[in-house]
Amino acid sequence: MILGVAQLIIQGIGVVAVTLTLYVYYRQLRTMNNQRQAMEREMAARMRPWIGLFDFGFEPALPPPRQRSETLKILLRNCGTLPAQKARLSLVLHPLKKEDHEENEPICWEEIGVKALVPGEEGNYHIDLSRYPRFTTWREAHRDIVIDGRMVYMLDQTTYKTEFEATLRFGEELEHDGCVKTRWRNCEVI
Repeated sequence: MILGVAQLIIQGIGVVAVTLTLYVYYRQLRTMNNQRQAMEREMAARMRPWIGLFDFGFEPALPPPRQRSETLKILLRNCGTLPAQKARLSLVLHPLKKEDHEENEPICWEEIGVKALVPGEEGNYHIDLSRYPRFTTWREAHRDIVIDGRMVYMLDQTTYKTEFEATLRFGEELEHDGCVKTRWRNCEVI
């Protein structure tokens, strides 16, 4: 009888040990699965194109012989590890503050065609503003002008976008080098 009880106790201890071992293995499996998913998310976030605004400015018109129209300069760069394909830039320009009598008529500009930016490559844009008389009117009135930009690009079948905001501060004094003060930031990268 004592021998039978001892066997039952040993068997019970064995069942508990096996159950605890299975539970520990199950927890380790879940932890490893969570780590794998986290690594996959991190790799997906890193292994993609990342386009961002790197510089922004305004070049005033120059008289002959170096004749040049007023130009908006935008420098974008792919900081990602993979190329950005079918990239297209679009801009919306408008005064920072709307006047009472003024209608909401922004200037819209969109890149014609698409391009590809390999990792580290820059997209250098010089946009001729002479085609937009409203811009000249705003500038001559010393109004700050906001540029809302969006770069849409792809990698395989996945679409990404970068949104940025920049301001030409015509309402303030010029920089010490004679340039218009600017303010810009990348708002969103999806």
